[in-house]
Amino acid sequence: MTTGLRPAAASAPGRKRDPRLLLPVREVAEMFGVSRSTIVRAYQAGEFPAVKFRGTYRVPRRFVEDFLAAAVRGRVIVLEEYAAEWLARNPVSEVA
Repeated sequence: MTTGLRPAAASAPGRKRDPRLLLPVREVAEMFGVSRSTIVRAYQAGEFPAVKFRGTYRVPRRFVEDFLAAAVRGRVIVLEEYAAEWLARNPVSEVA
């Protein structure tokens, strides 16, 4: 008897990891489910790690990965608090 279910597709072994160290704010905002301006305001208030380069903001990939890993562990995380702690642990010279 068949159930109509198919096995999950295996992850693509040839898929390359994104090499970017800094991510566009637009992408990070989409990941977090907020607007781009929310991320920019948080950065301008010193509550979020970002780099401004020629008028555009970029967010360190490592911050995003660390934040998502902590969230997956089941903790309730307040982004502003986590970002402040992360910035304290990762001096600006080491962020990118």
